[in-house]
Amino acid sequence: MARLVNSALTNIDATAVWQRIETSSCIKLLGKEDRDWFSLYGAIGRRDTSAMAAIGRRLLESAEPLKPAQVQYLLTAALTGAIAAREFDEAVSLWNKFAPHRS
Repeated sequence: MARLVNSALTNIDATAVWQRIETSSCIKLLGKEDRDWFSLYGAIGRRDTSAMAAIGRRLLESAEPLKPAQVQYLLTAALTGAIAAREFDEAVSLWNKFAPHRS
């Protein structure tokens, strides 16, 4: 759903969708890492590049085991955020630490 919402809607419309989800009573029932995923989707929808990098890194560093597709999604979001925010040292750090060939 997140990929469809964020790619099909403008940042204003996507922000409205994610704000509604992030402020719902249901979201508060989720664990921190699940809420972080929704925060990442919201950051992507807002095109908030610094938040994309920070939340993506936080999720990559989480204790939860991640599937390869999740690592790819998170690394792509975090790298895109870091590069778009001109945080090039952060992008290099993310790549060196989390790129699949490093595992």
